[in-house]
Amino acid sequence: AAWLVDQLVRHEPARVEELLQVGAALREAQDALSADDLRAFTKQRRQLTATVTTRARALGRQLGTKVSEAVAEQVEATL
Repeated sequence: AAWLVDQLVRHEPARVEELLQVGAALREAQDALSADDLRAFTKQRRQLTATVTTRARALGRQLGTKVSEAVAEQVEATL
């Protein structure tokens, strides 16, 4: 899973950066106790994490590696 996350950073830096920005916004919303922002950023993070995990699976295949469900779950947890 770590190798695949590294590959994501190399091949999809914009998506990884977007995910990091959403995480930062989510922390800020939590610190501000903004329920509306928390809901919005949590939904956005879930959607983006699912998209990036799907991309990780495709990237693994492109690089000649089969990505099992367990590895995909580890990638998603890491993200």
